[in-house]
Amino acid sequence: PLLSVLIELKPPEAWLRAHVVPLLGMDRAAALFAARVLEWNRNLWAAGLFLPRLLDPDPEIARDAASTLGNIGDPRAVGPLVEALRTHREGRTYDAISGALSNLSGVAWDRDRTADWWEDWWARNRARFEKGQTPGAPR
Repeated sequence: PLLSVLIELKPPEAWLRAHVVPLLGMDRAAALFAARVLEWNRNLWAAGLFLPRLLDPDPEIARDAASTLGNIGDPRAVGPLVEALRTHREGRTYDAISGALSNLSGVAWDRDRTADWWEDWWARNRARFEKGQTPGAPR
């Protein structure tokens, strides 16, 4: 219920920074709550809060960060997500990172896409993302 209320109210960035962002430093449940609030209204400014978490050695933290980044929708997260595939090479965390990449890139999710495949794709498509162009199918 509280999550729904916060999403519906769409609080301003200053309020979110003061009251929601500090929850990211608390226990996992509080951090997940904060992530859901920040991702629902596509707070692009919040993507930078989750990028360092991609490389956390705790796979749950990295998985939660990847999922949040994919839902926030900031294409600037694509490069760091590709890099994170090198740290988290398998399992649910790898799948979450791949899923976020699919959301942001427009590339259909496929468990068989390796870190090498994504790095090759990133090398070919990086300029479009850096120019802020709409993501599309693989080239």
